[in-house]
Amino acid sequence: MRVQVTDPINGMDVIDTEHAPFAIEDGGDDLIKIFFNSYENRQVYDYILTNLSSQFHNHISAR
Repeated sequence: MRVQVTDPINGMDVIDTEHAPFAIEDGGDDLIKIFFNSYENRQVYDYILTNLSSQFHNHISAR
């Protein structure tokens, strides 16, 4: 499993990975554990993934 300790929302390193919120994503050949500096950033990440995924699907379906 790969580990990303830079919060993708604010670009800052996560210092306390023991207590930080995280997500585990499928990276194709490997899993990726992504840490966040706050639960709010984790929620923003989920929101972005959900909306981008549905917009991409709608765009492809419209063709």
